[in-house]
Formats: sequence, structure tokens, C-alpha cells
Amino acid sequence: MPEYDLKSEWIFELAEELAQGVPVHDLTGASHICILSRKGKIIFKAEDIGRHNAVDKAVGYAVLNDIPLSECM
Repeated sequence: MPEYDLKSEWIFELAEELAQGVPVHDLTGASHICILSRKGKIIFKAEDIGRHNAVDKAVGYAVLNDIPLSECM
């Protein structure tokens, strides 16, 4: 299996993205967001009141769209 090329700058860029465009959190102050990214690009964003639910949505999106999770963060 090829090694996934992870760049540290992607982490900081994605961290900034976490604070933007989270309508439920903006309204309630109580939600979790999960971003699925590949090669530094956001391909899916999920928000839910449960952290595990947000992660499940992102993983489900990857599975349903044949996106290899080994290439994502």
C-alpha cells in the first residue's frame, strides 16, 4: 500500500475551516463538526449534536462514494 502524503499545513488550514460555516453550532453553541479531507481539500463536512454521529456521517459519505479512507483525514 502506498504511503499517504500528509502535509502539516493542511492540518492548520482544516482547523481554520472547522470554525466556519457551522450553522447549528452558531445557533446553539452545542454541536460537533467533522471534516473529511483528501490531499488537503475538503470533500465533506458534517455537523451533529453527537461527535460520533458527525464522524459516522463523514465515514458513510466516503464509503458510499468509494473514497479510500486510507487517503483521507
